[in-house]
Amino acid sequence: MTWTLRKKIFIGYGITLVLMGLILVWAFLHLWDLGKASEAILRENYRSILAAENMVYALERQDSAVLLILLGYEPKDGSSSGRMKAIFPVVGQGQRQHHRRG
Repeated sequence: MTWTLRKKIFIGYGITLVLMGLILVWAFLHLWDLGKASEAILRENYRSILAAENMVYALERQDSAVLLILLGYEPKDGSSSGRMKAIFPVVGQGQRQHHRRG
């Protein structure tokens, strides 16, 4: 069997194209896995951002509660004052001592 130059060139190009196709499939599969991983990272980051926003909101509420306790605010129904003093017992005690001195 004689191999002409033309046949050798076509076989060389064929092998190259097959290898490029295999590499393309391999790269696509790994890119797909990378996309799934990045989606999971973004989902977790979104959850942590929501948790941070909730923490900031809770800290703002605590800050307001401390300010109300320090200013001696007593609501008419007494519900939130007791709750604030339960949340911040040290601050509430300091406020009560301040009223006794004055």
